[in-house]
Amino acid sequence: MLGVPAEPERDALRLSRCERFRLRVEIGTERCVDGHRKAGPAGRERSNKVTGDHDAVRGRRRGLGTEELPKPRHAPSVRSLAHAPQRDAAARYRTHVATTAVQPRLEWTGDPDADRLVSESPTAMLIGFCLDQQVPIEWAFLGPLRMQERLGTFDATKIAAMDPAKVEAAFVTPPALHRFPASMARRVYGLCQVIADEYGGDPTRIWTEARDAKELQKRFAALPGFGAAKARVMVGVVAKHLGARPKGWEKVAPDWPTLADVSTVAEREAYQTQKRAYKAAMRAEAAAKATATSPAKSVSRKKPANAVGRGRR
Repeated sequence: MLGVPAEPERDALRLSRCERFRLRVEIGTERCVDGHRKAGPAGRERSNKVTGDHDAVRGRRRGLGTEELPKPRHAPSVRSLAHAPQRDAAARYRTHVATTAVQPRLEWTGDPDADRLVSESPTAMLIGFCLDQQVPIEWAFLGPLRMQERLGTFDATKIAAMDPAKVEAAFVTPPALHRFPASMARRVYGLCQVIADEYGGDPTRIWTEARDAKELQKRFAALPGFGAAKARVMVGVVAKHLGARPKGWEKVAPDWPTLADVSTVAEREAYQTQKRAYKAAMRAEAAAKATATSPAKSVSRKKPANAVGRGRR
């Protein structure tokens, strides 16, 4: 038989796997600690080997110390939690002022829903001014809300796409939306057509794209239901209530009381009182001028009834 030489034993000391691992860890730890001792405190050598001496590791950690995070000065806000940039107080104040300037609260009707509609929608405001003819202010600016209730919308593009007869029916149905419902329905329909066709359905383009106040006045005067005087009023309204102030608007805006100066109920009542007094004074002045300029009536003598005309004899 052939003799097979026996393999040399790799584990001469017959240690188990766990004991061999522990031996390697202890030897590595001793070498690591000895290396640090030889390098001294000023030594810059660092060992990248992982050692099993937990006491030595804890000692090294104590030497490094712990780094404390800075404490926050205040509790994190919702924006900081969402990783959004924080605005400073001045920026927040400027934003608040701009928001309140372009979104006024106009109490022109006495109805909260109608007031909200006129305050938030430029289209509703223009429709209200179109209806503001020979009717009280409250009645005129209730029109957009009534249109929404009867037609389902007051959007200029949608109104312009409707049958004019349908819009007129919504105006004349009792209670009528105006003192002259049929004619005012046609004017409002024409106004919506101009907004839809010339301004793309966005009425704010009327004043945001105007070069100056004179051009803005012409744009308002060209709208159905708006005249020269109402165009000047609208320049003041968009300047004072909506913050759109083109160059020279102070010269174009009227110097008499208008809705540009009215926001609250008290201001509306005071404005109506002033308006009635102003109209009364204008009528009295017109009557006085008419009396002064009219020619004197000639007084003709009436012929007696019993008088007999003399004929030729």
